[in-house]
Amino acid sequence: MPARVDKQAGSVSTPGVPQTVEGWSALLASIVDASDDAIMAKTPDGIIISWNHGAEVIYGYSADEIIGKPVSVLTHPDRPKEMDEILHHIRGGGRVAHYEALRVCKDGSEIWVSITVSPILDSAGNLIGVSSTARDVTAKAQASQYARSLIEASLDPLVTISAEGKITDVNEASVKVTGFPREKLIGADFSDYFTDPDQARLGYQQAFSEGSVTDYPLTIRHKDGRLTEVLYNASVYKDSRGAVLGVFAAARDVTERQEAETELELARLEADRANHAKSDFLSRMSHELRTPLNAVLGFGQLLELDELNTAQRDSVEHITKAGRHLLGLINEVLDISRVESGELRLSLESVSLRDVVGAAVGMVRPLAAARVVRIDDLVAGGEEYVRADLQRLKQVVVNLLANAVKYNREGGEVSVVCEAVSDGRVRLVVADTGIGIAECDLARLFLPFERLGAEQSDVEGTGLGLTLAKHLVKAMGGEVGATSQAGVGSSFWVELPLTDAPRERPADLLPLPVAPAPISARARTVLYVEDNLSNVKLVERIMARRPEITLVVAMQGRLALDLAREHQPSLILLDLHLPDVSGEEVLQGLRADPRTSATPVVVLSADATPGQVQRLRAQGATDYLTKPFDIPRLLALIDVDGSGEQPSTAREIPSGTAGSGPLDPMIVASLHDLGRDVEAGNAGMRDAVTTFIDNSESLFADLRVAVLDGDIADVERIAHSLAGSAASFGARNVAEGCREVDARARASDLGGVPMLVAGLDDAFTVARAALRAEFLEGADRGIAAAPPEDV
Repeated sequence: MPARVDKQAGSVSTPGVPQTVEGWSALLASIVDASDDAIMAKTPDGIIISWNHGAEVIYGYSADEIIGKPVSVLTHPDRPKEMDEILHHIRGGGRVAHYEALRVCKDGSEIWVSITVSPILDSAGNLIGVSSTARDVTAKAQASQYARSLIEASLDPLVTISAEGKITDVNEASVKVTGFPREKLIGADFSDYFTDPDQARLGYQQAFSEGSVTDYPLTIRHKDGRLTEVLYNASVYKDSRGAVLGVFAAARDVTERQEAETELELARLEADRANHAKSDFLSRMSHELRTPLNAVLGFGQLLELDELNTAQRDSVEHITKAGRHLLGLINEVLDISRVESGELRLSLESVSLRDVVGAAVGMVRPLAAARVVRIDDLVAGGEEYVRADLQRLKQVVVNLLANAVKYNREGGEVSVVCEAVSDGRVRLVVADTGIGIAECDLARLFLPFERLGAEQSDVEGTGLGLTLAKHLVKAMGGEVGATSQAGVGSSFWVELPLTDAPRERPADLLPLPVAPAPISARARTVLYVEDNLSNVKLVERIMARRPEITLVVAMQGRLALDLAREHQPSLILLDLHLPDVSGEEVLQGLRADPRTSATPVVVLSADATPGQVQRLRAQGATDYLTKPFDIPRLLALIDVDGSGEQPSTAREIPSGTAGSGPLDPMIVASLHDLGRDVEAGNAGMRDAVTTFIDNSESLFADLRVAVLDGDIADVERIAHSLAGSAASFGARNVAEGCREVDARARASDLGGVPMLVAGLDDAFTVARAALRAEFLEGADRGIAAAPPEDV
């Protein structure tokens, strides 16, 4: 309806709109009463004088119950002065807007309300009353309180920071980590509480520019000086329109983690130190063990050269057998130590499982034949290639095959198969029909020196083979495992990653002639520098076989220098560990004196520390023999004349090719013929074979040292000598491996040689057993053993 204009009154009237003050008052009262908010009026001192329907609903009081009472009846008991403070603020001319307060209803329940309080003034501007509007915000407040409780419950310091870098809110964890109260922190520059304020501001600026920052390292300083390492994570927060209001940041205390990491690093360094100390200890122990072992094996070999009856020879064989077992144990312990310390270098390449298994089976067949055990090689038809070190893998497979034979029953079987497994890997399984292993013992199977009771049997072993196999396969990226059933048999497996076949296969190496390096002209005076009486007596016994040679002994280094100048010996045998000066100093003194600078010096030492041979050769040593040194070899070195050729008693025998066992049948037959031709007969051939075995053991020890030191010339010389002597005695697998080592050394490539040498150790062990069975067993009966069958 259009408004009507009263021209005489000069006003405009609208139908339904009050035209009087009373009418307007009634309209406003109805509006107030219809509001869902609680609206009330109070006197300046807080007595309620009006109460709408919304107030009745929110607080539960009717107008009749509440009008005339002080507004403090609604106040929470925890905040008794809150209403007085608000009224005082209003009386001072102020106003309160959207203030959240806790109120108590008629039924005693508590609610949160957002109140706006305004003064009521008369026409003269005097305060005549106070009006307030309250809206129930309990749900919102509870949600906010829940969120706040979560913030306060956080163990991480949490803060909000304004765009100006000022702290706007903090939680209790922030108070604890800084030591400052909440009111002190709010409004302060957040960077003031870090040890590096500039770094802190950079992180804050990064959060603003990029929207967030993650794991930003900072250090909080407590007011008492205590430091807390934290990772600072922050992101910006925005208003409803998307405008950035500030940064919300959380600091994760990583002090304990960093301390743990530091402790772990220190533990790692300590473990490395302990590992090096262990390696040093094992090296020293090797020397300490080899020195007395030198006497044991040395005197044992001397006795073997004498004419003995059956009982005496049996006793001597026990002595030398036990000594060699101990020597092998020392070598295996050092091998494991090198693997654990990471000093053992592997040459990983594409390796044919068929070739590895074929070579390993060939090595073990004589042992299997002696024990009447059949080996079924089911890998021969396949052509799988794995990424591995050729010689080390061969060493592992030989160990598993030898165990399968040794712990089998007479007439038993051993099978070797390949099984494909997931993730591009293949499993080589060696299964036997032997005594088996109880399930409760499987967990101890790969522990060092653990033989599961076999030490009470006649089966030889050190308890280190499987431990070393596990370490080697793990170093090649594979796994080793076993399953077994007592009384039925066992299955050992090696799992390795498959790879492509190599582009080229190495050609077979041709046999190389024997050409040992000369040591000196035929010796007439030998100076032996050694402080160990047992070793001195041993060498005296050895030299008794050369009565034309004068032996001069010096038990101190300085005395040795004087005696060398006085006697001008043809050869000097030098030990490194002397009571007054080191053997190295003696060597340097000999080389510095023109009277002895050209005298050949052979170092005799049990010290096989890596780098030793190379260093001594660089200082002028002619050769290096490790203890226990081989007596026949020592005599042969003394007997070599100035031309560098072997004595005329040496005999070269052509290599044969028939058969697949560890010994060449043609060579074996030739040796038997030679034994029948010479005056000494079988005893002479027995001594020759014994000499070869012992000489090869010493050479292998030298070869291992030379390889560890990276002395290419020494590796080539020793491998060359071993290849020729092994071929002469029919040890074809040893000869072939030595030729490969020799060829690689000639090409100045020692990358895969350490693993080749490790495999040669196994090949020589098998060949040595076959030679003993062929020439030494039954020798006391005065008969020659028959040539081996081609197994």
